[in-house]
Amino acid sequence: MCRRLAGMGYKGAELTDMRGIMPAADLKQLGTDCGLTWLSVHVALEEMESKLDSLMEYYRSAGITRLVCPWLHPRRRKTRCDWVATAESLGKIARRMASAGMTLIYHHHDFEFHPIRESPADGGGFADAFDLLDRCMPEQSLKFELDTYWLEFVGIATADFIGRYPHRLALLHCKDMAAGPERRYAPVGAGRLNWPHILSAVQNAGLDWLIVEQDECYGRPPVDCLAQSLTYLKQFNYGIITPSDSSPVEDG
Repeated sequence: MCRRLAGMGYKGAELTDMRGIMPAADLKQLGTDCGLTWLSVHVALEEMESKLDSLMEYYRSAGITRLVCPWLHPRRRKTRCDWVATAESLGKIARRMASAGMTLIYHHHDFEFHPIRESPADGGGFADAFDLLDRCMPEQSLKFELDTYWLEFVGIATADFIGRYPHRLALLHCKDMAAGPERRYAPVGAGRLNWPHILSAVQNAGLDWLIVEQDECYGRPPVDCLAQSLTYLKQFNYGIITPSDSSPVEDG
């Protein structure tokens, strides 16, 4: 599958946690053999909290320096106090990673943009959880992986949002939304998002990597969706584009 992706024209891939699947040296060699750069890896926050040293050792040996927190369990995001505690944990991890020459990145969904529920002891002051993370964490310690679909899902224009956080942006998940009330995932360029506007904003922000992602292909072969997305994006001559293995295409 890796060679097939490279043959399409993809330059790299974002991985899910590969520990327990193959040794780090083998993972690094696989990328070399296939001609793909391992851009980043999604790892659960709980794994980072409990096994950060071994995580960093494994992925540095594999040639990967970016770890992405991909999701938060609901228990970690019920109230403002929960979010502050999560931000503190992310901050500790980010500082340890930075000292090892690595970068911590946070990937959002929709819940980061919902109003924060206050607990009795809470004070206010934050528009939403994304605002809290941005204001509680120095720019040099925590970066963001924006997701075009989830921004559209909550009614935020991706291009405008990029302009608010130009120094925070490390990676961009390119994921389209089909027309209609179901708001299905769609190949890039086949949905309602304004890609010329988005890509113009991305270039102004100096981003080097785009990550093609489609969580559900609705019966179509995932490789067909990836090929369609890449064909659309190539017309913009953006440069480096990579698929994410949170898409079913990476299975096997």
